[in-house]
Amino acid sequence: MQLNKMNMFGQYLLRVKSNTHCVIAMSPLGDVFRQRLLKFPSLVNCCTIDWFSNWPTEALMSVGTGSINNSPETAEILGEDRESVIEIFKIIHQSVEAIRIRYQDEMNRISYVTPTSFLELLNTYKKVLKERKEYIGKAKYRLEKGLMVLANAAVEVQKL
Repeated sequence: MQLNKMNMFGQYLLRVKSNTHCVIAMSPLGDVFRQRLLKFPSLVNCCTIDWFSNWPTEALMSVGTGSINNSPETAEILGEDRESVIEIFKIIHQSVEAIRIRYQDEMNRISYVTPTSFLELLNTYKKVLKERKEYIGKAKYRLEKGLMVLANAAVEVQKL
């Protein structure tokens, strides 16, 4: 090969193509994944697919702790029960993984339990916890107000 700009650029492109590696992380849940595979068939034909399904116990605990601690309101509400709640979520996630295998064997249908499922479980818990705290706070306020009205009525009745 002659040493000129076109040949040098061609060699450069060959090296870039042979040494470029991309990592694409997608959840296999839902219709979006199937649609992407239909739109881009080279994702299946020209790629290596690694399925990472089971998180180790330490990872579940670490992610759970980080998620709860990142939400100061949730961490404050849970207080000393924080570790117990995270432990329960770990147990729930691992038991769903075990049931998924049984479901696949018995019903011959595939379902996925992914790390995203664990994160959604944590986020849903935080959302429901916040909603329930607001609801109970409002109910407490209404009860206190009602008790004050009853106390005032008792004083008025006493005067009469």
